[in-house]
Amino acid sequence: MMHDDFLNITVEILFGDIWGRDPELKTPIRGALNIGISREKINEIIIHLAHYGGWPVGVNGLRIAKQVFDSLDKKNDGT
Repeated sequence: MMHDDFLNITVEILFGDIWGRDPELKTPIRGALNIGISREKINEIIIHLAHYGGWPVGVNGLRIAKQVFDSLDKKNDGT
């Protein structure tokens, strides 16, 4: 059986604070692109930060970056 403290940390910290940052991450990614930082460099930064924030944070960051990139591509294609 899962320990109560572990369950609380998982729900409140992991899913709440760590994996619940999607809207906040989209803005700095767009800002980085606007000042000329390449998509490749943004991905490299996220991978580097995964070593400090944890692999789930990195995976989530790369997913969010892809969403931003795809959204911009779609907008630029006029679709």
